[in-house]
Amino acid sequence: MGVRLFLTFCVAVSCLSPADSWTALERGKQALGRGDLVAAERAFEEAVRLEPENAHALKFLGQAYSAQEKLREAEPPLRKACTLNPAEENACYYLGRLLYTVGRLVEARSAFDRALTQRAGRGRSLDGLALTLEAAGDFAGAERGFREAIAAGGSTAPVDYGLFLFRQGRLRESEDALARAGAQTELARVRKAERESPTGAPGAASPLSVQFAESTLPMILRNGATGDKHLPETMLGGVAVFDFDNDGWPDIFVANGATMPGLEKIDASFSNRLFHNNRDGTFTDVTAKAGVAGAGYSMGAAAADFDNDGWVDIAVTGLRGITLYRNRGDGSFENVTARSGLTQGRWGVAAGWFDYDNDGWLDLFVVHYVAWDPAAEPFCGDHPPGGRTYCHPRFYAAQPNALFHNERNGTFRDVSRESGIAAHLGKGMGVAFGDYDGDGRLDVMVTNDTMPNFLFRNQGDGTFR
Repeated sequence: MGVRLFLTFCVAVSCLSPADSWTALERGKQALGRGDLVAAERAFEEAVRLEPENAHALKFLGQAYSAQEKLREAEPPLRKACTLNPAEENACYYLGRLLYTVGRLVEARSAFDRALTQRAGRGRSLDGLALTLEAAGDFAGAERGFREAIAAGGSTAPVDYGLFLFRQGRLRESEDALARAGAQTELARVRKAERESPTGAPGAASPLSVQFAESTLPMILRNGATGDKHLPETMLGGVAVFDFDNDGWPDIFVANGATMPGLEKIDASFSNRLFHNNRDGTFTDVTAKAGVAGAGYSMGAAAADFDNDGWVDIAVTGLRGITLYRNRGDGSFENVTARSGLTQGRWGVAAGWFDYDNDGWLDLFVVHYVAWDPAAEPFCGDHPPGGRTYCHPRFYAAQPNALFHNERNGTFRDVSRESGIAAHLGKGMGVAFGDYDGDGRLDVMVTNDTMPNFLFRNQGDGTFR
């Protein structure tokens, strides 16, 4: 009987062995080599499931996440790999680079210091440390670090050092360093900056100066104003910049208005618009093909990959609630609002995606403004001579914000009440996320119109204070 039970259990778990983990790891490396990051991620995830303490697999999983800019997901496997085995090639280095990228400089320096306890990869670790010191304002330490990195054979250190000199305004030294490194593109940039310097002297022209060239998007934002001074006319339209087709170039989505007071997009002039980046400073309107023209009076936009399929999706807020578009990956989007559970109908000005419970799936925070009814718009201003004006927000009732938990199956659950978010009435205009107290959980900042802002501290148990 005991043997039979063992065999049944063995079948249930497929009798997985380290060889299975090795196979998954090799599949991931092959996928990584051919640039198939989604396949690589899945293979490495399988390898880690089979051997959770395999630092080699954890490192590659972190790399696959990082290559797709899934930095939050990349940190845990890289940190674990670095902790389990600092000698695992570049594990601590990659952790340091990730932390440097997100601006956590103290932690980044610690990771690079740990990487430097190993002989392998010393040049690149010194280079990463030098970049971190520069970002922290220790320019003398950074310069010593770059020189040590070059001496230790760091492959990118000569170029990074040349660019460091450029950022310090030491243009001629930068030019010499980049010429020695054979960095022709960077060298051309430095020489251009030197030519444009009024005196030709190093530092006379700031290497950090930025110039903008105008590129017109073929649309006019329409708020539907008729002269009746309806409040929503004053605050559209949101913009999201994201790479919807994964070609490496950011595209632009613009939320557009509708008629007043009917709140209908009666023709294409009121359509939301998606513009594809032509890679030459111009954009092409691909709204019709993408299927994101929308309906109703739109306000804000928030782009993120909510279903973890490697394609960025988009949520659009408006006067009648939220619209959720799922990116099909073929240049078009599917309106999945009805089945998503995001059916709340309050006036949403803005929204943001963040993983509040650290389960690897993005949740949605929606910022609500005030209770507004076009049929009951109060009259503000003067009866002639001054005429009607837009009403102050005090004439409208505050509203609770909303938090939706990602159920990992294409649907969301409204957790506004149980999380404590709905207990606070505001007149929200914007939202930002960050771990302000360094406890590993994302907190929420909501800006309010004409009343105090909200800072919600994530307590780690599904609730906010």
